[in-house]
Amino acid sequence: MNDRFRFRTPIYGADGKFKKFVFWEAASGFPAITAEKGDVFKETEQCTGLKDKNGRLTYEGDVLNVYWFAELRVTDLECEAVCVCKFLKGSFFFVPIKEYTRGVCCEGYYSVDKLYPAEVIGDYKEENGVEVIGNIHENPELLEEGR
Repeated sequence: MNDRFRFRTPIYGADGKFKKFVFWEAASGFPAITAEKGDVFKETEQCTGLKDKNGRLTYEGDVLNVYWFAELRVTDLECEAVCVCKFLKGSFFFVPIKEYTRGVCCEGYYSVDKLYPAEVIGDYKEENGVEVIGNIHENPELLEEGR
């Protein structure tokens, strides 16, 4: 089975707190599970098919530390960003919530409101790296730290 066709569905309890994920594949469909009264099934999140530098699959809603090295005409640039993986405009993107730049940066070349295609940054070379550091359900504080 292609990893791109894996999904996870977050389940929250009646108290509004995250309980667990249900992982499933498109070929087998959503599994039969026992739910408690008041459980809420949130929107299903799809796998990007990409793995982080530790071999962990990345899904929509994952919070990632993204590092890449860009060779620009003016200078070389090292960038690092804390991003959330989202499905937008028909593709997966890493949307920065906090960003760091080392070296000389062309003003506006990289900015927090820019979308980074997951396929581009996810096509890691040795100097690039993506690491899943949590997700929006189990670690909502990661989103707050970035703002």
